[in-house]
Amino acid sequence: LQVNLLRATLPEGARVGTVDKFQGQEAAVVLISMTTSGQEEMPRNIEFLFSRNRLNVAVSRARCLSVLTGSTNLMDVRCTSASQVALVNTLCWVAECARASLPETVVRE
Repeated sequence: LQVNLLRATLPEGARVGTVDKFQGQEAAVVLISMTTSGQEEMPRNIEFLFSRNRLNVAVSRARCLSVLTGSTNLMDVRCTSASQVALVNTLCWVAECARASLPETVVRE
């Protein structure tokens, strides 16, 4: 569903796929959509969705710009272990660094 919506919305020729599919490839700009099927699935998929390795691979595919999008509800996940808290904290850190680097007029809640 997410992939089909992105393909229909983005300009013709835009490549859409998973982080795994694009490993080893690069593009000038990379759009990263952090999504999950539903809030109820988050506790069991948190290690997958918030994986530091996957995030690193996704961001490092861009030669010039990486744009990470997702719902702020992603940060409201109920963690069940210290390692899950660390994964969520990593994404929070990335969001804070990005926010700090943008002009105040660009930052939206």
